[in-house]
Amino acid sequence: MVELVAKNYARALFELAIEENRVEEIGEEVETVAQILEMDKSFYEFFVTPLVAKKDKLDLIEKAFGGNISKYTENFFKVLVTNGRSNEVLGISDHYKKMKLEHLNMIE
Repeated sequence: MVELVAKNYARALFELAIEENRVEEIGEEVETVAQILEMDKSFYEFFVTPLVAKKDKLDLIEKAFGGNISKYTENFFKVLVTNGRSNEVLGISDHYKKMKLEHLNMIE
């Protein structure tokens, strides 16, 4: 089930990226955020734990990434938090990367 959730969110973001002609840009932003979360365990725990209020997570997104990532990506992360899916970021990043490579006819 968790895998399906991440895949569905990644697909929705990917479809938006295609519509906006920003497949690479959004993919790089999502991957960068995922890498930051993987490198900083305390940041990751804050972002994914259900014990932290959604408002605090939304504030964190604006403070940490506002102006550094596109509005599309920033809003996507806000949707994840609002829907209680912030724990899916790493899986979403993986699925998005696979879709991007397939779209560009590339292999990893």
